Amino acid sequence: LTMNEIIKLMVGRELTNRYPVKDNKIGDVLLKVENLGGEYTNLTDVSFEANRGEILGVAGLDGSGRT
Repeated sequence: LTMNEIIKLMVGRELTNRYPVKDNKIGDVLLKVENLGGEYTNLTDVSFEANRGEILGVAGLDGSGRT
């Protein structure tokens, strides 16, 4: 079975345009961080911006001081 055939069997009809093109426009800055660091972290002088329409993810290893 193809992926489309499996989906058709699951939902009872053929799905078209599963991933439509989105017109995401990046907007104004919503979050701006400058020179982030601290006593209990390995972060030193970290800066970034997140604009409206963007997705920001922060990742690290377990036990790496994310909390």
